[in-house]
Amino acid sequence: MDEDSQSVYSIREPTEKITLHISCRKLANLNIITVSDPVCHIYVASIERPNDWKLFGKIEQI
Repeated sequence: MDEDSQSVYSIREPTEKITLHISCRKLANLNIITVSDPVCHIYVASIERPNDWKLFGKIEQI
């Protein structure tokens, strides 16, 4: 995960763990020569400012 992921929880550490399963279907192939390499960016809201979203991490294998 991203180096800044720890700073998102500046008030307290999370008390629960969740597992996210992310999948995609029928993605458009936007590359001309090779197959596209989709990327999934995961954002979380700041506890102090709910409208302030921070990048938690990204996954390049979907």
